[in-house]
Amino acid sequence: MKNLICLLGILFFVHVHIKGQSFDRNFYDLQSDGMEQLNIRIFTDYDKIEIGGEFVLAVCFDLEEDWHTYTAMNTGKNRPTSIILSLPDGIVVNDTIWPGPVVVESSKGGTNMIYDSDFMVLYKLRANKKINPSKIGVNASFQVCSSDLCMLGEASLETQIVTGENKKNCFYDGIQKELKLRKK
Repeated sequence: MKNLICLLGILFFVHVHIKGQSFDRNFYDLQSDGMEQLNIRIFTDYDKIEIGGEFVLAVCFDLEEDWHTYTAMNTGKNRPTSIILSLPDGIVVNDTIWPGPVVVESSKGGTNMIYDSDFMVLYKLRANKKINPSKIGVNASFQVCSSDLCMLGEASLETQIVTGENKKNCFYDGIQKELKLRKK
């Protein structure tokens, strides 16, 4: 099934540029969790990871049109987006890369930092020992809002990892493009 998803992603590759972010849309065939207004999908850039090797976990947020969510920064006004990783022993986080938010004026005064289109949070991870096979869990909580309604949501997803000789998958190029955009 995973090979079919990758093949479909390659055959029907659509490259989207949203608010300065570029990423592949072939992840829409992956399992998702969340709610109608905001779905979350996860994937890595390698199917197999060498011991000592770095790989990237992408947590993708798919927002419906005219909805927004908030950054991870707690401003005290709205529920921040939170992501908690459940990592197997031997996997460590080297870096977490959030995209730049949109700053908007609040109707109650002040400003809010939001995401008003699809975005992804990237985690650079390292495998420090043999892992055959294990799961990485992602638990996210968020507040999603339209112009007149806000709702709280949660999502829980897992992806499998295994150590071995590095083996890139069909998401590798999209993740690398996104990493390059974030360095600018």
